[in-house]
Order: sequence, then C-alpha cells, then structure tokens
Amino acid sequence: MPTTKSTKDTKLAATRFARFVVSVVVLLGTATTTLAQCAMCKANIAGAENSADVSSAINTGVLVLLIPTLAIIGGVIRLILKYRN
Repeated sequence: MPTTKSTKDTKLAATRFARFVVSVVVLLGTATTTLAQCAMCKANIAGAENSADVSSAINTGVLVLLIPTLAIIGGVIRLILKYRN
C-alpha cells in the first residue's frame, strides 16, 4: 500500500515532536543553578540577611516573567511558520 501524504505528514510531525522533547530534556538536564540574574539582583542578594530565600524568590520571579514572554515569542514564530507561504 503506497504511503499517503497524510501518513508522511504524521510521521514528520512525530519526528519533529520527538526532537523537541529530546532537546527540552537535554536543556533541562544540563541547566545549572545560578545565584543571581544580573548585577542589581546580585547586590540585592549580597545585602540580604537570608540570601538563600531572597535568591530563590528572585529566581522564581524571573521565571514567572520569562514564561509568558517565551510563550508569546513561540506563538509568533508558530504563526510565521504556519503562514509563510
């Protein structure tokens, strides 16, 4: 039975998704903990009495701000790729 276009598209999508998952796992697996994000944050942490708690709070805040930004950028890239023709 010959392979139809939809089957090829499905296999291509599955391959792309698998590569994406592997990339995310590798990036998360190699991530290291940082003490501060910038010079201002580092100065804030250095002057704090409980630097571990402040560092954790700053890192969490950075992630809270980063996730929507990356989602918006990913959405724009997805739209560009979808309507590029």
